Amino acid sequence: MRFSAQAIQEKFNLRIQDFGDAKRLLDNREYFQRKARDLMRRGIIPVENGFGGWLGEYEAALRQAASAIQNKTSEERENHLPRERGR
Repeated sequence: MRFSAQAIQEKFNLRIQDFGDAKRLLDNREYFQRKARDLMRRGIIPVENGFGGWLGEYEAALRQAASAIQNKTSEERENHLPRERGR
């Protein structure tokens, strides 16, 4: 959930956004792959900061997705390297 408050013409507005089930988000691998890829394109490598609880689980899932992307990229590079041929 996100709460935001704003005063407009002397009136107070409260906006509430519900992003759904937080636990279900942790199980959404596609979300974390997409989020990690977007961060990495901007030069940000997700790390775990040692938080506990739900935020710690979120960081761990994001870091795990980033590691999988890095491993896949490394494997793809290795597969495209020219191989030495014996004579």
